[in-house]
Amino acid sequence: MYILPKIHKNLQNPPGRPIVASTDSLLAPVSIYLEKIFTPLICNTTSFLLDTGAFLDHIKTISPVPADSILVSFDVKDLYTSIPHSHDINSTRWLLSRANMDPNLIEFCCDLLSIVLTNNYFLFENTYYLQIKGSAMGSNIAPPYANAYMAHFEENLIYNHSLFRTHSVIWKRFIDDIFCV
Repeated sequence: MYILPKIHKNLQNPPGRPIVASTDSLLAPVSIYLEKIFTPLICNTTSFLLDTGAFLDHIKTISPVPADSILVSFDVKDLYTSIPHSHDINSTRWLLSRANMDPNLIEFCCDLLSIVLTNNYFLFENTYYLQIKGSAMGSNIAPPYANAYMAHFEENLIYNHSLFRTHSVIWKRFIDDIFCV
């Protein structure tokens, strides 16, 4: 485990984001397998942005927005480590179902995901820990796991809301960073 300083929060005393590097873990091959299945599906979700370049390219294509528009950018606090496993298993099931996958393959992938999420043990200062909620940042499955949760959340609670339909001009998301007009 290592700490990634979040200098955008505080330059003098930045808080740290713990990263559990799981590249050599027992479940890393399973996480890599799931990432290869989920990532192409995530790319087809409504608000998906691949990276900063994709965001900048998207911004260039926007026709002038109404003069009274408000540009908003926000971040979901601690998304990776806050998602209850049962919720995101359902989100990934939803994502796989949208792709018309075989129901047996969907359940197999959800079972594998559950194994990866509920067996995330790591060693820190000679003590073993088990992460009991969310996904370890540093796992291959973490970004598609978080993306599936957010896409499912948006489909169920954002896009159908009357205020969103009435007032939203743009809604784009890179994992848990959202830009809207």
